[in-house]
Amino acid sequence: MVQRRLFQWFFSVIIFASGMALSIYTYQGVRKSDEAKMLAELQKETYEQSVRASLLFTRAPQILNSFAALFVVSDFVSQQEFKNFASYLIKNEQEISAVMWTPYVLAEERKKYEMTLMHEMGHDHGFIDIQYPDRHQIASPLRNFYFPIMYVEPREQGANLLGIDLNGRPLIHALRMAAMNSGLVFTTPVFSELTDPHGAAMIAIYHPVHIPHPKSSKKPGKFLGFLLMLMTPEVLMRSEFGDESQSQFFMRLIDKDDGNRQIAINRKDTYGAPPQRTFRYDFPMPGRHWTLELYSREPMHYDNTASFLLLCLLTLTGVISLAFYRGVNNFTNLKIRNTNLELQRRELKLRANFDSLTGLHNRRYFQDKVEALLNQPAREYEIALCLLDLDNFKQINDVFGHSQGDLLLKLVADALTRETRLGDQVARLGGDEFALALLVTPGATDIGSILDRLLVLISAIGGEVSENTVAISASIGISVSSADINDYEVLIHQADVAMYASKKRGKNTYTFFSSELA
Repeated sequence: MVQRRLFQWFFSVIIFASGMALSIYTYQGVRKSDEAKMLAELQKETYEQSVRASLLFTRAPQILNSFAALFVVSDFVSQQEFKNFASYLIKNEQEISAVMWTPYVLAEERKKYEMTLMHEMGHDHGFIDIQYPDRHQIASPLRNFYFPIMYVEPREQGANLLGIDLNGRPLIHALRMAAMNSGLVFTTPVFSELTDPHGAAMIAIYHPVHIPHPKSSKKPGKFLGFLLMLMTPEVLMRSEFGDESQSQFFMRLIDKDDGNRQIAINRKDTYGAPPQRTFRYDFPMPGRHWTLELYSREPMHYDNTASFLLLCLLTLTGVISLAFYRGVNNFTNLKIRNTNLELQRRELKLRANFDSLTGLHNRRYFQDKVEALLNQPAREYEIALCLLDLDNFKQINDVFGHSQGDLLLKLVADALTRETRLGDQVARLGGDEFALALLVTPGATDIGSILDRLLVLISAIGGEVSENTVAISASIGISVSSADINDYEVLIHQADVAMYASKKRGKNTYTFFSSELA
């Protein structure tokens, strides 16, 4: 009897101990599964925030590219033209403190540029240097060449910068010379504003402007000067992510090339202890290597219902084993589910906004883009809505098959994208029909030259695909917005009428909508 009792106790203890061990092991597995799920959700949210921040910061180099194009295509850019261009591009960009033009001036040209500063710009001195640490201004000494600040916008914020010779600042002399020779854009480390000892910390982006080399696209041509943008990253961080309703995360922008120096934050973190989890993403800027750090002070809330049930059922080994299997299985399925969801999200976004064959905007997204442009208040441009239909496209499919037809559509899409300008919109509406939204200023005459080039390119592409057996061309109809016509549906209808007028005229041409066609 005693031996049986001892055997029962011993067996009960073994079962209880085994159940407890399995319960604890399963509890840890479920806890890791919950933690992995929350970490995956956090990582997804921080990644989306980092992508949004990266897209916001890429606006600055794109704006400088537009300025550079202005100087390349113009024989001379006046101060008023520079001002008008800047007022359009940086009007709502709070983080951009100033955009400046610093031409490359040889020693023998100095007097001419100094006269321009004093007489045309209303400045009271010529080229100057800033002496540190007292920031005293002196006349620039004789040098082989200069980089004087000739234009600055907004003028009211940067008038005190006019005439400063950047070649007199030795701090980043080597970077300027390298950019001058290579044509590569670079970003400076954080510094204080040039002449304001109490100015906000900011960075400068140097964009060298070269005339294209006549013989080689890989080599820069004649050097004209630098476009310089002063930018305050923290202004952008605080305006876009500063409030908790905008982002639950604290953000820190770090310059890895400057000893991991902190560049900007979205809001102040008053909590003294270091965060438990920090997510880091590379944040490339021209010529620099930045890192965006995101973390949250919100505690991680665990759902302990499953763990509590597991602990209550310590003696039920089978149930505990099943729960352990479930925990491990959930952990694996969670990773697969998150990966599949991310892939589905990307695929749905592409399907919703882009044509799967050509990669161009689809009809709905194109309409949204054009309507947004039409609804811009007090805009200084009009929109030329062009409807393009390929002539004799059906013969390509009938004679050469749909694979060659698809190839033709892709090549035409590439040509449309390549020949349009920054800010123009290109879309495939369906079948062999494409649409363009060209931004034009009043009195502009460059629409015809663009469309002429497209007609020639499309005919050449058609000849290449069909081996010159099918005459592929394009019929184009154009409708231009105005104060009286500012509706997408009206413009697309008018462009459609004009396009069919082009077909009646013999194809391979374009027609502007007029009242006679209505």
